[in-house]
Amino acid sequence: MGKMLTLDSSGYVSDPAIIADRVMGNFFVANYTQTNVHWGQIYSLPYLISKHAEDMFGLSNSIEQALEAMLSGYFDNVNVSVEIAVISEHNPLQNIKIVATVFKGGTTMDIGKLLTLVKNRISKIENV
Repeated sequence: MGKMLTLDSSGYVSDPAIIADRVMGNFFVANYTQTNVHWGQIYSLPYLISKHAEDMFGLSNSIEQALEAMLSGYFDNVNVSVEIAVISEHNPLQNIKIVATVFKGGTTMDIGKLLTLVKNRISKIENV
């Protein structure tokens, strides 16, 4: 397993669960325009939400592709599934459930996150 450099006091981390959690966390808070050097190569959930605000199918596919690309840098094989559910027509809440299965050297691990959005902004992140 490769190591992941963090920008906090953890330094390099090698625990697969921590790496997967950090990769997903970075995706949830990244700003698409945070760099000019890697323009267009930053995976950002807030950007995808704004880009696909009216297209849940497009948002779901974009999240799957982004997380598969990000997690593939640390794991041998990655499968990501995304479900988006609107609470009701009159309620501005919607839930995004993300489940990723990662494989590394014969070991399999599942990671799940449930995001609650209010008016297309992440308001809550839970482990599932």
